[in-house]
Amino acid sequence: MDEKRRQTKRYGSKSYQKNWERRNSSGIEQSYSSPEDLAQYLIKVLSREPDSLEFEHIEKNSWKSVISVTCDPSDLGRLIGKDGKTINAIRNLVNAASNKFGKSLEIELKRPNE
Repeated sequence: MDEKRRQTKRYGSKSYQKNWERRNSSGIEQSYSSPEDLAQYLIKVLSREPDSLEFEHIEKNSWKSVISVTCDPSDLGRLIGKDGKTINAIRNLVNAASNKFGKSLEIELKRPNE
């Protein structure tokens, strides 16, 4: 009964890390410095053609900004998802990250001008 209890390890043999970090293909850890970077990363990962994406950052106030994403019509449906669930999930993640910086960030999806 008097034995000391060890902390349990989560996620296999690695201990839990609280930082927002990811490893790129070369194994180097990268952390996101802004919610805009996080939004761009999430949208690029979900897109079938990430090279065709165009991001435009518009600063409305000191605390509010907008990211306008222009993408192919084939990627537009994939990014919106069924009943808008995918884009709402991205917006929720980005808003949670932007609250840490005291900002508000909106994401707009657009089709290219034809």
